[in-house]
Amino acid sequence: MEKEFGLHHHPGMEFPPARSDSGQAFTSRTPSFYSVLIYQDIATGIRAKDVANRIRQEIGDERTFELDAWNAALLDDPVFNKIASQQAEAAEIVILSLRNGNAFTPRLKNWFGAWTSRKLGVFPALVALFAEPRCSSTIFAKSYLETAAARAGMEFLCQSLDHSDDATSSAKTELCWIL
Repeated sequence: MEKEFGLHHHPGMEFPPARSDSGQAFTSRTPSFYSVLIYQDIATGIRAKDVANRIRQEIGDERTFELDAWNAALLDDPVFNKIASQQAEAAEIVILSLRNGNAFTPRLKNWFGAWTSRKLGVFPALVALFAEPRCSSTIFAKSYLETAAARAGMEFLCQSLDHSDDATSSAKTELCWIL
């Protein structure tokens, strides 16, 4: 390809990357789709990873899918909390997977509030997954997340898996898009 453009590569001579007017280097790398996943336990982590895999399939090969996953308990540590906040702030989609709203602790609420307040104008999405949708704490947590996401200019998708009304125990899915 270098020959086509009349460039000659000399041993030991490296060409600097081409740059845009803003000074950013052009790369031939496929642009990435960055996601962060916060989960409560193994079961909620597996469920969130399944959702992330579906998102990855939807994106296809046009973009590289990158995912960082955090157990919510790690957010108690200030160092991990800061790293996870920075990652969530940079993410195009954040997936929060909990059993019910009781797991949406004040610590997790503070973590969520810290990075969403800096996310204005980026227009990312928040996906909230709850295994127990009818729990009163889940209803409160969904309402809080919906309001906070709207304030931050984020799309909000809530998926609840409910086995309580289904005799065959197959999952019913509730999807709520807030634009």
